[in-house]
Amino acid sequence: MDCHIDSLVFHAKIAKIVDSISRKVYSLHRVPKPARLAPAQTFGQKLYAWREELPPHLGAIRPLSLIPSFRRQSMGLKLSYAHALMHANRPFLMGADRTEEEEKSTIVCINAAKLALDTVDSVVGDTIMFHAFWWTPYVTFCALTNVYVWEIQKGASNADNP
Repeated sequence: MDCHIDSLVFHAKIAKIVDSISRKVYSLHRVPKPARLAPAQTFGQKLYAWREELPPHLGAIRPLSLIPSFRRQSMGLKLSYAHALMHANRPFLMGADRTEEEEKSTIVCINAAKLALDTVDSVVGDTIMFHAFWWTPYVTFCALTNVYVWEIQKGASNADNP
C-alpha cells in the first residue's frame, strides 16, 4: 500500500547522506581534488541506491499521474535527489585539467542540474504544487549556478584550445 509516511522516511535518509557529503567532500582544510573524488563517488553510489529503494509512487511513477499529496512528495524527493547529486559533484566543475573521473562527476552534476530544472519547469504552471515547495528556489538557484559555472568553464577551455 502507498503510505504518506514513506516520503518522510526517505527525506530523513537522504538528509543523512547530504550531511555526510558535507562532512567528507567539503572541508575547512585544503583538500586536493583526488581526495574529494573518492567520497563523492561513494556518495553518488549511495544516492543511486537510495533512489532504487523508493516505493513506486515516489520514484517510478510519473508525478503528474499521482494524486496531489503523492505528487508533491514525489517531486520533493526528486528535487532532493538532484540537489544531493549536485552537492556531491559540484567541486569538480572548476578547473581546466580534469581527469576522466572528475569529468564523469561533472557530467553527473550537470545531469542532476538538468533533472532539477526539468522538475521545476514541470510544476511552474501548477500553482498549488509550485508553492508547496519552500526550497524550490534554492534548488533552482543551485542548478542554474552549476550550469552557469560549467558553461563558463567550457567556454574558457575552448578559448584555450582554438
